Amino acid sequence: MDSSYSMPMANIHLNMLDRGTLKAVVEGKSDAIAKQEENHDSIKFLTTISRGMSCPPGQILNPRTLRCIKTTSRIAQNLVNQGVIADYLVPAQQYRKTYRQPRPRKPCRIDQQRNPTTGRCRRVFQPYTRRQPLNQRRLLSEAPAVPVGMATVAPLGAGSGWIRNNCRNPHEVSSSDLPELIRMHNRKCITATHIHNKVVAGSSFTNSELVALRTAMRRRNPAYELPGRTYQKPPPEWQLYVASDFRSGPDYASVLIVDTTKALQGPNGVEYPNESIRVDLGFIPLKIDHTKCSAQTVLELTHRLASAHRLLKLSPDGEWKPIAGFPYSKRHWDTDGAERLTRLCMTLSKEITKLNP
Repeated sequence: MDSSYSMPMANIHLNMLDRGTLKAVVEGKSDAIAKQEENHDSIKFLTTISRGMSCPPGQILNPRTLRCIKTTSRIAQNLVNQGVIADYLVPAQQYRKTYRQPRPRKPCRIDQQRNPTTGRCRRVFQPYTRRQPLNQRRLLSEAPAVPVGMATVAPLGAGSGWIRNNCRNPHEVSSSDLPELIRMHNRKCITATHIHNKVVAGSSFTNSELVALRTAMRRRNPAYELPGRTYQKPPPEWQLYVASDFRSGPDYASVLIVDTTKALQGPNGVEYPNESIRVDLGFIPLKIDHTKCSAQTVLELTHRLASAHRLLKLSPDGEWKPIAGFPYSKRHWDTDGAERLTRLCMTLSKEITKLNP
């Protein structure tokens, strides 16, 4: 292509440029190059000024801003790459701060434990328990609970907290009844005067309840004695049955309390079916040697107690229960039968001594 054809295109391009750019093009320099030279001249001037300035260790003076910058910063790296400042950088390990030894940790509280990851104390989760008011906590702390099944008298100096903690009927008694208040075996609290009237009327109570009654009444009357108790008798048709039958065999004697109205007449005499048995007292061995008390003596004592209506007693639950550890099974006499028979004989003898002369 000849020059006559390319000249108009060059003229078009030249016409599109302004005069200042055209002058720079003619001189062979662009605006960027001219501006870079100006920056280099200013940097040289600032570098000359900054030679007398100093920065702390780990920092270098930026000749453009006359400010100290970190030697590990990105600005310092750019200045080195551009040749503005010398390659003065050293490994960063030399400028790293020395590691301080950690201070000793404070021990965690009793309700806390240390988190192995963060090293902080954190609270140990405990099941929520409702906090009682201060006055109620004080009352309960002064009133320990008595084990169930035991009868006791309220201690001297006890407050209303004893009633709340030991009585199942706190709304029926008051603090003024505490000097003579008795907690029964079933956790029901009754005044001693009320129990005394019941004992006189013939009601049955446990030994621990009678002991608590005597203790409470002697606070007012040191000479108080328990009133004579009238033992309740079982129904008159209940009779003692002692014999060797098909239940016991020839080596034992069956001891039963039977209802005579249920007796049947059989070919061998009077028979008592299972429906007639009211209280089963078990078995008494007949063939045990080397005993201090024979089986015949034990049976005679049993007959005597039954005649005095002392072989059975009425429990607070309204049930008739035998005394002296009855009933006894056949297996009970397999081990140390002679010693156990002697012990039963002594227990029945003590019950005999309690009978009225």
